[in-house]
Amino acid sequence: MTDETSIDIENLSKRYGYTYALRDVSLQILQGEVFVLLGPNGSGKTTLLKILGTLVSPTSGKINIYGQDLKMNGREIRQMIGYLAHDSFLYRDLTGVENIRFYSQFYNLSSKGKLQGRINELLKLLKITRWKHEPIKNLSRGLQKRFDLVRTLIHDPTILLLDEPFSSLDVLSANILKEFIGNMREGKTIVISTHDIALARSICDRGGILVEGRMRQVFKSSDITSASVKAIFERRD
Repeated sequence: MTDETSIDIENLSKRYGYTYALRDVSLQILQGEVFVLLGPNGSGKTTLLKILGTLVSPTSGKINIYGQDLKMNGREIRQMIGYLAHDSFLYRDLTGVENIRFYSQFYNLSSKGKLQGRINELLKLLKITRWKHEPIKNLSRGLQKRFDLVRTLIHDPTILLLDEPFSSLDVLSANILKEFIGNMREGKTIVISTHDIALARSICDRGGILVEGRMRQVFKSSDITSASVKAIFERRD
């Protein structure tokens, strides 16, 4: 982790009709940092990740990614980002490797040889090579999530946005994913949403607590306790 800011969010709000999903969120996330967004369901975690991933436009506020305005430079910034949604982007009737090759077309991956090498490397690291020719619909939730992570990483993004990546995973898949995140953090900024306090403490450098669309507190991993986080979840002000 360095002192360089990779993501700079200033007074960010998102409104759907008269309802605010995010309200005046300001936050700086550092290069090489694992940052966790903690919050109960409906707190705005997914909305914030979707905005950072250029999938949703904010109502107001400003975001800079490595000094570039997200609104003005969305196409360039999108090449820097890997976004793992809570619900898979994979096509169920295609195999894992067919999905990955399909999504690789959206990035500047010109060499087929290098692309295949990258695919093989990621499949091996996530321990899913043996299932690469199986249709996604035949795979367990944990295996599907690992193939979706390969899709997220295929263009070697510098920023990873992972929305509830451990949700509904079996123990083996969760451990593999946790180990993988630890191994790939060098040189990447990783933002992970979760409501699991123990998980957040075990994987993050820092985190932020979102409640009803507001950033209530930013903390270091060593400061996280179940009692303190729950108190912030439940606070009304």
